[in-house]
Formats: sequence, structure tokens, C-alpha cells
Amino acid sequence: MPPLACDPQGDLTLRVNQKDILVYSRTVARSSTVFRAMLFTGFAESKPEGESAWTVDLPDDEFHPTLLLLTMIYGNFASVPDTLKPEELYQLLVVADKYDMIHTLKPMVSTWYRPHKDAITVVGNEIVVLVITIN
Repeated sequence: MPPLACDPQGDLTLRVNQKDILVYSRTVARSSTVFRAMLFTGFAESKPEGESAWTVDLPDDEFHPTLLLLTMIYGNFASVPDTLKPEELYQLLVVADKYDMIHTLKPMVSTWYRPHKDAITVVGNEIVVLVITIN
């Protein structure tokens, strides 16, 4: 199966939970200090010398929140949902925090938070408090 292309001219395939996403390495590195370090400072994920194919495995990440985050760094906001369930928002925040990309969420955070701002706490809820602070 060909990779899903965030960037059809990409030079890097991110394999997220066995699903491939084609990106341009410099775009990802500009948006994330973690990816910048992984891809360009001699880590195992750096591009192998003399190889044309470059794939980085991210087996511990969830596919959909990772794809959403990558979609946002490419400015493809037409593909970004206006609403997220609390669980989806949580998963997105986990991935964004892991890769130091919380700043990427700023354009949408108010929209996503709005439906949940009046949530009341009921005994038994798994998600009790959602606090979002983005500078």
C-alpha cells in the first residue's frame, strides 16, 4: 500500500503503527525540536548514508493523532476536524507533547475546547479535567 502523502514531494516515510505517511523531513524538523534531533543529529533515525529510501518507525504512536498533527504543520486545515471527542483530543495532546509540537495546535485549540468547557464532573468519568494552555 503506498504511503499517505502529507507531502507528495516528501523524502521521509514515517511508519506509524504499520501505516506509512510521506512527509518532507525539513518541514517536520522545523515544527519539532524532537524530530529535528532525531532526523539531523546522528540519531538512529537519521537518513542512512547513500540510501534513497528513508523510513522512520514510530511504533508506539497512534496513527490518527499523528496524521492530524502532520496535517496541521502542512497548513491543510480543510482536512482538520472542527470537533474532537475528549479521548481524541487527549491522544493528540500526547503526541504533540511527545514531539514538542504543542504550539502547532494553537490555531484550533479554542475550537476544540469549546464543546467541552461546560463539562461537569460526574463520579465515574475517566476524563475529569482537561486543561489546555498554549502560549
